[in-house]
Amino acid sequence: MDDTPQSSSPTGEYFALRWETALAECKRYLNESDYKRLLEFNTCEALLENLQQLQANYGTRTLMLNGKRIATALDHYRNFTLALAVASQRNSINAALLWGAVNLAVEVYAAHGSLFSNIVDMIADMGHDLEMVNSYDCVAAGEPQMERVLVDIVVDVILFWVQTTRFLRRHPIGKPVPRPVLFAWRA
Repeated sequence: MDDTPQSSSPTGEYFALRWETALAECKRYLNESDYKRLLEFNTCEALLENLQQLQANYGTRTLMLNGKRIATALDHYRNFTLALAVASQRNSINAALLWGAVNLAVEVYAAHGSLFSNIVDMIADMGHDLEMVNSYDCVAAGEPQMERVLVDIVVDVILFWVQTTRFLRRHPIGKPVPRPVLFAWRA
């Protein structure tokens, strides 16, 4: 799968470089199976379908309630990628890495109840922030500097979710470790 944008301008070269960097970082920080999984999600719809499957598999109330919040937040992510596509008319950007990175975080955290709620909060907050960026008139202006900023934002979001997934894979959450009992010694 070639996710590298086609370059036809200096801005296109910047896009291609940032995208290559994102791919390299994903490959560097994810294990082989997570990297393959990352590349499986070509659309937001594929991520939403997988979310429904996770809900069916886990069936927890937490996952059911948060699944709706994720779907709403993903609309903001989708709108942002559409604005990026409009702003970068000369360049082809494949948002598959974004959908795959968010999906990995959801899959890894889905089994962790209260932590999953925190991840959903982050997804929702980030979606809100992306929607705010999307609302600025300068996004549609098509200025090369703004195009670069938009690509940097998408790459940073992808790498954030990749690092989040990597962290939980390296530090799995099991049963809470009991706190040591502290005794007060009298002198």
